[in-house]
Formats: sequence, C-alpha cells, structure tokens
Amino acid sequence: MDIRPADLILVKGIDWISRGIEDVVKSAYSHVAIVVNEKELIEAQGFRPTGYAGIDTYRGIEDIYTCDEATDKQRQQIVDYLIKEVGAHYSYLLFAWEFVRYETGILLPYDPGPNRICSYLAWPVVGK
Repeated sequence: MDIRPADLILVKGIDWISRGIEDVVKSAYSHVAIVVNEKELIEAQGFRPTGYAGIDTYRGIEDIYTCDEATDKQRQQIVDYLIKEVGAHYSYLLFAWEFVRYETGILLPYDPGPNRICSYLAWPVVGK
C-alpha cells in the first residue's frame, strides 16, 4: 500500500456510534484521519484533543483516498496545517450542528473557532 502525506484514511464504523454516524450522513464511513508521514496520522476524535495516532490504527476497516493531483508542496502545506491543529479540542457542539444539518437540511450558522471534528480537520485536504 502506497500511502503519502495528506492522504485521507476513511474509516468504516465498527461500533454503534460509528454506525449511527454512517446512517445519518448516508456514508460508508464514520471517521476520517489524515496521513502526516509513513508512520503517523493526525485525527480529531471525541474524548481527547486532536492528535497523532499510528498509521495502523484503522488497518482493515479503512479505505485510503489519495489526491493524485496534489503536488509535494501542497501535501507539505497540508501536513504543516495539521501539525498546528494538534491539541485542538473536539467540538461536540459542531458534531450536533452537523447532525441537524444532515437530518433537516438546514444549515445553521456556526463558527467552530479552534475546536474540530474529524471532517473539519480534513477540510484543507478536500478544499473549501
């Protein structure tokens, strides 16, 4: 498996919370983490600050998305951004906001500030 910095690790749920997320967002995935080097990824995960995890954390329940058009410079810029996000708190309010958005189609105003959920952490990879 050829993994490069800034690749997305798309995670399939294995518990009831993850399956619930997949049902609400109508996706095969409930979580996303981003590769920062050959041994580590960075993720925003509930109950702990944004931080590092081992590259094998989701082995067997993941798919990998690679943007082949991204240059090495762009990949490094993404990794630099992610490293600065380490330590950010998880936003349960933003999680609830996303739930309302998916369930009702209503986009409520919300500024997450310095807090993150996994999809917002991955946003620089997929574009604004």
